[in-house]
Amino acid sequence: MIRLYHLLVIHIISISGLACLIARAADADKVGEWRGYGSDKWSTKYLPLGQINKDNVKELRVVWRWNSPDNELVQSNPDLWTMVYGATPLMLGGVIYTSTSLNQVAAIHAITGETIWVYDPNTYKDGTPANTGFVHRGVAY
Repeated sequence: MIRLYHLLVIHIISISGLACLIARAADADKVGEWRGYGSDKWSTKYLPLGQINKDNVKELRVVWRWNSPDNELVQSNPDLWTMVYGATPLMLGGVIYTSTSLNQVAAIHAITGETIWVYDPNTYKDGTPANTGFVHRGVAY
């Protein structure tokens, strides 16, 4: 009976391991995408990219800068202020998705830096919250 139990446990562990390998293989075609806060379902915070290395990192240059829609709102309304930006942008299918310091959400073309769309829930219209401002952690996929 004990032997049967051990075989059953080994079988369950093997199936679980195989399921994890299959799930990781399914994500392999999405290399270069940052699909969640920790990069992947396992929160590895790592992407296996080989284009940048110790020999060419010094050649990196800024190719675009993004102007957040918050900038215009803060300039036109002196009562608004932002203190913390804690969002982790996501990148899927060549589009970067991020939330802004004033809780807006934007989609940005990853190659050109052009804004594709912005969703504005108007949370700032009641003024800056009394605590630490507009604190949030970003968007999710």
